[in-house]
Amino acid sequence: RQMRGNYLIVFALLLFSFLTLQCKKNPTPPPTPGFTDPNKLTWVVDTLAERRGFQTFIQTIWGTANDNIYISGIGITSMTDWRWNGNLWEYSKIHVQQGGTISGSYDIEEIFGLDENNIWAVGTFKDLNPSPPPNFINWGMFLYFDGATWQELDLGDNSPRLFDVWANAVDNVWAVGKDVYYRFDGVNLSWGTMPNPGYIFTIGGDDSTLFAMGTKGEPSQGESICYIWTKGDWQEIASYKDSDVNWTFGRDAIYSPTFGNIYSVGGGIFKWNGSSWDMELTTGSMFHAISGCSEDYIWAVGYPGQIYHWNGSAWNSIALPDGVPSDVLFTGVWTDGFETFISGWAPNGTWAGGIDSYILRGK
Repeated sequence: RQMRGNYLIVFALLLFSFLTLQCKKNPTPPPTPGFTDPNKLTWVVDTLAERRGFQTFIQTIWGTANDNIYISGIGITSMTDWRWNGNLWEYSKIHVQQGGTISGSYDIEEIFGLDENNIWAVGTFKDLNPSPPPNFINWGMFLYFDGATWQELDLGDNSPRLFDVWANAVDNVWAVGKDVYYRFDGVNLSWGTMPNPGYIFTIGGDDSTLFAMGTKGEPSQGESICYIWTKGDWQEIASYKDSDVNWTFGRDAIYSPTFGNIYSVGGGIFKWNGSSWDMELTTGSMFHAISGCSEDYIWAVGYPGQIYHWNGSAWNSIALPDGVPSDVLFTGVWTDGFETFISGWAPNGTWAGGIDSYILRGK
């Protein structure tokens, strides 16, 4: 019995030594820091105005990291393209006057990318019409950034204005605009027309489900439409009129944090249930952008001055930071969970019709 007891003691010591060595060899990793509480963010507000222009409309924001954020929009001189480098806003070098490669006058509606070497931008080129009316001629613009320079994808003559771009791979890039959609496979660009004439404002989804949303006919006619891509074509699955009591989807933006979770925003925040859109939140005002970094950390922003955050269980309103006018129209949002950037614009009160853009940086 004494020998057995000694063996047990020796065994216990060996086991303890083994476990101790294993713990030192494979220590338990420290817990991953949690995302920043949206109510504890400290906000810095940047006011951006296009030089020599009295109107600056920042329409879109997208980034790869909190020191590589792109914003673009609509202005007078096509100099509304900036990039946040972690310390300051610098020109993103799209236009030749910024040291870029794209010339002429243009407006950018949307920027979207997969990483720092694969970024796309869409919008419209514009020029004076030598035989007005109309006073301006517009045609579609589709740009690609490879990490070094911006390049133009040739859309051909008389291409329509483009409003949104989305991709889930470098060989599966989509753009939409008036009556039309484009698809880029990394080499070739194909196009097609939507089932109904109208304006397609947004496109997006996950790896298996793709939506496009806009209007039937002119936006002033007040009928919105939702398409789904299936069997190699777009199929209408829902529509509503502005006069309807209950709007059934959001036509302004689409976001998917993970496979199977797809949101749309417009006259509310909606979530796809596999066959239709469920309303998650309505405030009586409009949402224009939605983005996040996980299922439990999503931002939705809009007009007037709407900022909402999803924490995994509820949508909570976030107070408008000091220095931002209450009538600001927020147009874009980006976050990595630790820092959050929100873009928008509002009348500046200095010029008749004058517009300044605001970038909220919270961390």
